[in-house]
Amino acid sequence: MIIKKHRIIGHNRPISTVIKWFVDKESGHVSEARKEIRRRFSGVDWKYQKKILLASLASCETDRTWAYPKLLDCWEDSFAPVIEDLWNTYHEKRCSWVIIRFFPKEYIRTNMDSLLVDERNYYFICRRMADEKDFVIDPKLFWDVEDYFRAMAVCHKPASKNELLDAMYTVVHDLCNIDYERIEHGIIDARYAEAHGLSILDYERMAWRHFYDDSMAVWGREVFGPSSFRLIQRLEYSLEEMGAQEALQEFQTWSEQTEKVIVNSEEFKQLNEKVLTDNEYDNERKRIAKRISYECLPERYKNRTEHNMSTNKALAHDEIRLEEEKTWKSNNENFDDSDVGRDEIFIHPKRRRQKDIPEENVFLNERMGNGEQKTDEQIIEDLATAWRTLNPELLIQHLAPEFIYDSMWVFEHLEYSDYVNYLRAKFNTIRESGSVLVIEELPGKNAISINQDNQRTAYYVVKIQNGKIVKGDLTAFLPYGF
Repeated sequence: MIIKKHRIIGHNRPISTVIKWFVDKESGHVSEARKEIRRRFSGVDWKYQKKILLASLASCETDRTWAYPKLLDCWEDSFAPVIEDLWNTYHEKRCSWVIIRFFPKEYIRTNMDSLLVDERNYYFICRRMADEKDFVIDPKLFWDVEDYFRAMAVCHKPASKNELLDAMYTVVHDLCNIDYERIEHGIIDARYAEAHGLSILDYERMAWRHFYDDSMAVWGREVFGPSSFRLIQRLEYSLEEMGAQEALQEFQTWSEQTEKVIVNSEEFKQLNEKVLTDNEYDNERKRIAKRISYECLPERYKNRTEHNMSTNKALAHDEIRLEEEKTWKSNNENFDDSDVGRDEIFIHPKRRRQKDIPEENVFLNERMGNGEQKTDEQIIEDLATAWRTLNPELLIQHLAPEFIYDSMWVFEHLEYSDYVNYLRAKFNTIRESGSVLVIEELPGKNAISINQDNQRTAYYVVKIQNGKIVKGDLTAFLPYGF
């Protein structure tokens, strides 16, 4: 006989009662009431939506974090005193979004410095101030050049040609110099950050932002050049939008000349004679494009710490790789590498599968800690953290080479390499869309719940064997008896 668990709060419970239980912290139903009011929020009348929002704003940080994005779609001026008081008390990032969107422009001007608690806030401030003739855009307050270009396009206040070209060449320099192999392996080294004149945190953020642009922009082209990078393509579009035709034409002329140099290079001509997989072929073309694009940059953009990319940086990289190899081999004395090149040992798992290099022969970098196998609970914790922070590498590090992913909304399954590409692209899309994710771990279960923008909750259920995730399923419900 199956005994059905009694629901304390049913679907037919009056919403006013549920709100009352949520507000009364001694009712014993706060957690259940919170889930129910969030589930019903989009379907109830405005008067109840307002009560739910006010109750959430008066509650804990978790409830306020949920309520702030809702205000972006459900705003009225009566919320202003509450938001101002919360801002003066907590200075929370999502609260600043509401202020920038709805508060008087004079208030934003007065509190400009304190409102810059989020990396992209200044961009949205510029959009809000677009019609203010006396508002001056400060390029130093933007996190990246893409937001700076967009702001100038929206505000119709383009910079000088030399300033725009300087920004474009600097982006090419960064795309050609960031060590994506180490970023993909999860290694952020102080020596690399110092080479770029950045803190480790800022270097990591910049590297991950450009990593997605670099890895996605050059697919499907026979010849790669500076304008192949998707980030460069978006900046060129912004230049056109702001009417900076002279700067755009000069940069595109340089890009076309660089592409001709790439096509005529011996390295590129010899590439077709090599026996490579499609993935290796694309990586080689990208590497050649980066090296030659860097060499074709005006000299003033190469006079940095890493002045000569093909010598100084390469030597520094090899020195570090040799240190890593020496450490790894000292712990794996029985490994015979006579048939495997050094670069083939230290490669990403998705490329390792193509070369059939045994799992036990792969260098495990410091991302995996001290090398000890993690427990199921630690793996699930990393899974939840990966979704909360939109950091795919936290999940990818736990996937087995034979990993299979299934979704009840898609007919075909994904294997390891396809899922890795899918996950990185998905997290990047969520990050750019500004969607709100609520991720919860399920005690005692190898699963997490995922709620995006207060829509239907989905469950990510995983199967773990020998410390690795071998199967992942995205479903609308937990399997019976799970």
